[in-house]
Amino acid sequence: MRQALSGSVPAESGWDADPANWTMSSTYMWGCNARSGAQRMLVQAGETTAPIRDTVGKVGGFTLLGTEGSGNVGCDRAVDLADGQQIWGITVNLANAQNCDFAAHLIERLLATRTTAPARADTASLAGVDVCGVVPRTALDRAIGPLSQTPPLPTAHSCQWEGSATLNVRMQAVNLASMRLGTGVELANGKTAFPETSSLTSTCEFVYPHRTVADLQETVDVRIDGAKGERERYCDTAVSILNALIGQLPKAN
Repeated sequence: MRQALSGSVPAESGWDADPANWTMSSTYMWGCNARSGAQRMLVQAGETTAPIRDTVGKVGGFTLLGTEGSGNVGCDRAVDLADGQQIWGITVNLANAQNCDFAAHLIERLLATRTTAPARADTASLAGVDVCGVVPRTALDRAIGPLSQTPPLPTAHSCQWEGSATLNVRMQAVNLASMRLGTGVELANGKTAFPETSSLTSTCEFVYPHRTVADLQETVDVRIDGAKGERERYCDTAVSILNALIGQLPKAN
C-alpha cells in the first residue's frame, strides 16, 4: 500500500502525505489497518464484496461499489476482481472521513500497481493458499454429499460448499489465546486441532494451528453448519476434512 500511494496522497484527504509516517498493522485476513492522526482505514485484498453492492462510479476500468454513512461516520468502497458468480476483490473502509474520495483514489492506485506489487516471499504462509483447491472432492462428497450444483463461494482466504450441510474452510492469522477452544484432537500428521466451544448443537468448528508468526498463529478453520443435534457428527466431519487437506498445505517453517 505504501508503494501504491507513494507521492500521491491527496492533501485534502486528511492523511499525512508520506505513507511511511502512518501507523500500520496486519489484519487477521492479511489486510492492512492504517492510522494517521484521527484518520482510520481498513484495506482488505481478496475480501468478499457482498455487503457493498451499490454502484457509485468507475475506477481503473472496474465498477466502483460503495456504501457510506453521514458526516464523519465513514464509508466503504470496493471493486470486484473475481469471475463468474464469485464476489470478492479489494475493499476499503474509511473512518472519520468527510467523504469517500480518498477510498476511491486508493483503490485506483492499488489497481494500477497490482502487477508490480512486491511478491510474497514467505512461501510457508497460508496467505497464498487456494482454499477451494486444497480440499479433495472425494473428501467433500464423503463429508457433505451430495454437493449442490452451485459453485463453491470463495474469497481469497476462504471457501464455502453447500450440500447436506454447509462447509466453510478459512485461512487466517489470529491470536489463539483470545479464542475459546476445547480439548485438542490429534490429526493424522501428529499435530493437534482444537474445537471452538459452543452451546449450539447445529454447528462445529475446528481450528488447526499451522504455524506461529510473531504473536499470531496462522490457522486453518473448518466449520460445518446444519441440523440441530448433529454437533458430534459435524465435529467428526470437520476433523476428517482437516486430515484430508493438511497434506496440501505449505510446509511450516
